[in-house]
Order: sequence, then structure tokens, then C-alpha cells
Amino acid sequence: MKHKLLTLLVLMTISVIHLQAHPFNASSYIIIDTDGGIDDFRALCLLLSAPDVRVLAVTVSSGVLPAEKAAVKVRALLNSFHHNGIPVAVNKTIKDKGLGCGPAVEFQWGDEAFDSERGIISIDSLGKWIEAEVTKKVSWIQLGSLSTILYLHQNFPEIHKNTEKILWSSEARTDFGGFNHQIDTTLVRQIKTLPVPLTVIQGEGNYALNFAEQLKEIWSPTADAFAGSFNDITAKSPFGMRSYDEMTALYLHFPDKFKVADFDSVQLLHYESESQQAELMKQILAEYHDQTYQMMLTMPQDINFYQADIQKTATEIMYKHGMTEWVSAVNTFELHRHIGIYALIGAKMGVRAMEYFGAGIDELNVISLAGYGPPVSCMNDGIQVSTGATLGHGLIKVMEDNPQPSAKFTYLGKTIQLSLRPAYRSMIANEIKELVRAHGLESDQYWIEVRKNALRYWLGMDRQEMFDIVEL
Repeated sequence: MKHKLLTLLVLMTISVIHLQAHPFNASSYIIIDTDGGIDDFRALCLLLSAPDVRVLAVTVSSGVLPAEKAAVKVRALLNSFHHNGIPVAVNKTIKDKGLGCGPAVEFQWGDEAFDSERGIISIDSLGKWIEAEVTKKVSWIQLGSLSTILYLHQNFPEIHKNTEKILWSSEARTDFGGFNHQIDTTLVRQIKTLPVPLTVIQGEGNYALNFAEQLKEIWSPTADAFAGSFNDITAKSPFGMRSYDEMTALYLHFPDKFKVADFDSVQLLHYESESQQAELMKQILAEYHDQTYQMMLTMPQDINFYQADIQKTATEIMYKHGMTEWVSAVNTFELHRHIGIYALIGAKMGVRAMEYFGAGIDELNVISLAGYGPPVSCMNDGIQVSTGATLGHGLIKVMEDNPQPSAKFTYLGKTIQLSLRPAYRSMIANEIKELVRAHGLESDQYWIEVRKNALRYWLGMDRQEMFDIVEL
């Protein structure tokens, strides 16, 4: 009897632990430092692809390019993926560095001319934010020198507590050779004095000439950007068809592919399977739209799974707006029990907010201004489903005064407000008014027409264009 009771208690304890463990925690929370190389661009594409790797910030130090020029490129890349809320910080501690490598300068990471300095902060501002707001264990991915991580740890000692490890892309040799080390050869000795483990990752390989074509089979913006890095400009570089810093992303995903050695308290990891690297990179890039489910293995993409009117535009919607929005909207409509316009708007709004911050499910706190009165309040269902900020999780509050299609989203101490633009509000209000006049609110025909309009809006409304975003 005692044995059975002990077994029951153990099982109950395991169950409690399982229930308390958060199902959507990312496997890695990372801050990336780059010096603007072409391989850094590709590494960022890989690291931004995986849904269980959360990029909290990107820092920029001088190396291949001067820090200020590289920061503009990073900001442009993040904006192209609509991660406008991921901060970019400039480290100016290394003077008279930055080779200004021709192909690296010419290669455009995005729209570098568009409001290029907005969203670029100082390294000290970033340090203060990390100390104040970042409570997760952070892995620092160093794609250039070690100057940024060293500066932050020396000037913001509280960062020690939340640093899990430092991964440095360099040549895994006992003398620490290679470009990233040569930027400042004194940094390795200093970094080894910190109470944080340093891991050196090295590996390189040749890309197949048709690799860009292979990437076209993948349905993601990061894969498209990666493919675009093989062009006439990067072909001028002797490194344009070789991989270096990309290996840090491979290590985060496939650590078993690296050979481990230790030298003078530093762990050295060497990637030795050049023939596999392309396939591994494609796997990472394909993860961009991966979703986490509790009951299903996946959300069907076969249009025959859906009802007849959905089938007409399903593939086009998936391709145009991505699987994240598709999954969020489908689940919203099942929860909402009908396909409605404001439920759709809530789903699109929630996806846009997560996209802005580069955040994941259950990581946002939300204040909805949509109230409790339909049809605007239907937006609350879409926000809850798309973000995971549900009433049950205590992550959303609904304000009743002055209802409007707007919500405030907070992530790591930063808050933005998304509001449906007036032109969309007016168009929707007029169409609903006309449907009520023509069919009456309680008629079946009214709801049939609402469904038709919602499906039309789903395809036609772009979440990048339909909301005003204000940083609060």
C-alpha cells in the first residue's frame, strides 16, 4: 500500500511539474552581434527563421564594415521581415576598424534608404534595457569580434545573471586564428575572465551553384532573402559561395553535428559534415511558418480539407499572408463559431504585433480597446487566438469605454498600439450598415453575406498596411 501511495505521489508531482511548465517557451533566447558580412546576413536569416529561437536584439560592431553602416543594413533586414520592434544597437568601442569590403558594402540587406536610422540605439541604451526587462536566460551569438559582449558585461554587470552562454563564430584552433579574432586579439583573454562559458564555433563549406534555386522550393521570406544573397554583387567576393558564420545557426539547431573539444577552459566546436550543411540550412529556413499545436500534428494545407467557399481562395491566402496568419484565422473562426470580419481583424492584428516584436505565443500582454459589444468586440477572439494572450492566461484586459478596433501590446517593457486605419473602419461600417438594411440583423442571409465579405477581406487586407502602429 505504501509503495502504491508513493508511486501515486510521484505521478502527481510529475503532473504538476508538467502543468506548470510553459508549453511555448522558446528553446533559445538570443542576442546577435554582427559586423556586416555577407555570411552574417545569411546567419541572421537562419536565426530569424526558427519559431523556437527568439531574437531579442541585434548589436553591431565594426569588422567587415564600420558599425554605423552595418547597423543600417541590419535595421533594413529586420524591417523587411516586419520585425520593426527588434532593437538594433551600435557598438562604437572599436575605433578605426571596418574594412568596408566592397561586395559587403554594395549588397543591400533591405531598403537601406528608408528611414534607415529609426530603431537604431546606442549600446548603453541596450544594456540598460537588458538589465531592466530581460529575465530569460540569453545566449549571445557573436558573428564578429568579442567587443560587444565584453563591453556590456563590463559596464552592465547584472547581465551576467541572465547570460547562459556565449557562442562565437571563429576558427576553432588553439591559437584562435581567423578574421573575427584578428579584429582585436586581446579580447579572448579578457572574455575568459567573465563568469560566463565561451564556446567557439567553426566550420565552413562551399555552397552548390544551384543552392539559390533549391531555396525557391521553400515558402518563406527568410528563404527568399537567403536566396537573394547569391547574386552578381556577392559573386565578386571570394567568400560569396562559402559559409562561415552560418554555422552558429546550425549549432543551435543541430548540436550533434559538431565535434567537441576543450582547450584552456574554452569549448571548441567544429562542424565536419560539409556535404550536409545545405540540407540542414533548408530545414531551418523551412521552419519559418511552423506552428505549435496541442492536438494536431499540423494544420492541413490541402484545400480539400476545407469547405467549398474556403477552397476558392485558400491557397492564395496561404501564399500571400503566410501560414501563421492562416492558422490563427482558422482557429479564430472555429472558436468564434462563424467567419466574421472583426474576428479576422483581431487575428491579423495579433499576428502583426507578434511579428513586430519577433515575439512568440503567450509572450505579449494585451489591453484591448474593442469593448464587449459586437461586432467590434469580436476582435477580442482573434487577438486571443493569434497571440495566446487569453483571458484564461490572464494576459489580456478588455476596456469598455469608447470601444474601437484598437489594442495595446506590451513585450519586454515596450508597448505599441495597433489601430485599424480609418479608411478600413469606414468601409466595413458602411458595408455592415448596408447588410443590416437589406437583410436584417437576424436573417440567415445577413450572416451569409458577412461570411462572403470576411473571406474577401481575408485575402484582400494586408496586415502590413491595414493598421496604424504607434510606439507608446
